[in-house]
Amino acid sequence: MSPDAALRIDAWLWRARFYKTRSGAAKAVGKGQVRVAGQRVKASRLIRVTEALQVDLPDRQLTITVMDIPGRRGPAVEALACYRIDTAVELNTQRRGERAFGAAPAPLKRPDKQDRRKLRALKGRDAAT
Repeated sequence: MSPDAALRIDAWLWRARFYKTRSGAAKAVGKGQVRVAGQRVKASRLIRVTEALQVDLPDRQLTITVMDIPGRRGPAVEALACYRIDTAVELNTQRRGERAFGAAPAPLKRPDKQDRRKLRALKGRDAAT
């Protein structure tokens, strides 16, 4: 696109694949989770090449520089060419670990009386009650 091209910030975030839907991007901008030069903005704010954004995602904070205005929401490879990550701060390492290893496997059956007694003993509760 041309160097003076501009796009609404909610549409840019959606096309650059930071959010799954444009309305989700607009809600994040409205909540103040996206800032331009440290200032809260509205979803209708036009974003241009070389502007810096701070994006607060659920598991990390990103400071990015806009490198291009995408013409469409295309594949992830095209989206990566639209920005440069300047800094990234991990917020919740516990959630990141859960994503990496997955959730605990579901039990094969419901606990029976013997299993419940073992669970109570593990938790330090009296098994005789």
